Amino acid sequence: MFWLRWSVAQCGLAVVFGAFAAHWLKSSLSAYELQVFEKAVRYQFFHGLAMIAVVLIIKQYALQLNKVLSCFGLGSIAFCGSLYCYTLFKIKIFVFITPFGGVLWTIGWLLLFLKLKKVKGNTYT
Repeated sequence: MFWLRWSVAQCGLAVVFGAFAAHWLKSSLSAYELQVFEKAVRYQFFHGLAMIAVVLIIKQYALQLNKVLSCFGLGSIAFCGSLYCYTLFKIKIFVFITPFGGVLWTIGWLLLFLKLKKVKGNTYT
């Protein structure tokens, strides 16, 4: 249940951050910074939805996918969190954390692919 709550919270926060950007940050950020912030919102939302899907896959196939969920969750903190901090606080060092989030997401997607490849009786192959 922890991962499902985290996933839903991540999607909800993405909506809040998106509204924050659209209504309050528009006038205080440059066009580039706004674009970076909105990219973080978009990727956070996508990975929140992906995490919900992984929770449903776990329930359907009884797979051990905690590493996938960890990669997606920590990837969101590193990628999105660093971009939020960079745009809001103008501290450039945060952008050096961003790639680690992308790497974690990539590892998570690869792990998910490899686990699903092993599922027997998959009618969608």
